[in-house]
Amino acid sequence: MKIVRFASASDGGSQFVEVDIPIDNVSTDAFGNTVRRSAILPAQSTMVTEMPEGFYQDWHPASRRQLLIVLAAFRSGPLARFWDVRARARSRSSGGGS
Repeated sequence: MKIVRFASASDGGSQFVEVDIPIDNVSTDAFGNTVRRSAILPAQSTMVTEMPEGFYQDWHPASRRQLLIVLAAFRSGPLARFWDVRARARSRSSGGGS
């Protein structure tokens, strides 16, 4: 599975880097569905946030490393991991925002 990693660039700004997370643990459930999983990803804490449609925040630095999974209408959306909180800033939106 490919995700986009936001990381510090050498000029102090931010850059996008594509990262491949191996999904190599394959099993079949009781209903015959094939399930693919990655290895366990370590985390210190977890938080769930609900944002309104069209939510927008201007560029800002992240307060901590984050793994962001966007869900809309029960369909998975983009997946991004914010690695370096020292980079200048990032922007985020949900739904119809830019």
